[in-house]
Amino acid sequence: MLALMPLVACAGQAPLRLASGGEVMTAAFGHSALVGPPGWLPDAAPGQLLGLRLEGGLLSVEVHDATVISEERDRRVRQVLTTHYRTEEWFAEDELEARPGALNRAIGYGLLEDPGLLTSPVTPLNELLYDALHEVDRVSQSRDRQAWEAGDCVTFGISGMPEALCTELSRRAHTYGMPLDQYVILALGHLAWRTPFAEDVGPWESWVPDPPEPLDHPRVRSV
Repeated sequence: MLALMPLVACAGQAPLRLASGGEVMTAAFGHSALVGPPGWLPDAAPGQLLGLRLEGGLLSVEVHDATVISEERDRRVRQVLTTHYRTEEWFAEDELEARPGALNRAIGYGLLEDPGLLTSPVTPLNELLYDALHEVDRVSQSRDRQAWEAGDCVTFGISGMPEALCTELSRRAHTYGMPLDQYVILALGHLAWRTPFAEDVGPWESWVPDPPEPLDHPRVRSV
């Protein structure tokens, strides 16, 4: 729902009044969706776009053909929003939970810079911008599914880890785009399957080397 995120954020604070009558609010169970009275969305043919305009405190919905979208306008919107979004991320650590708020603020800053930025129809934001909000979700969902398919899992804590070691593990996990716990599991799994343990090399008696066998020919000594 990247395209509707600004309106979802507004509707999450208070219902939005429709110009045609009634109100639009967010989904009851926390889904990122807008819910309105029956018939609040007009019929649209395949390939057409629904444009939502919030003006004067009233929300209106219009049907537009894709031909009305200007490439120059799309380029301008993309440039303004990405500039403000990247500027904020430059001064703050990138966290998935903070991305929706950061993008909404970028849209607000963009409208302050250019009040008419979104007055004309543009390509939906989820197509216009890189979908950074859900890209990590898709990757995490795939990793979680693979972890569950591996069999039963256990949870445990580690106490007494040196701070320097924790910092280094966290740095390496971030380098590979992994959470710390996943990277630690990967490292321990690699260590367990790649390193021979005592039970893998047999009883200690087998560690004693065998005596050398006698030579078939006389040994020659230097004098």
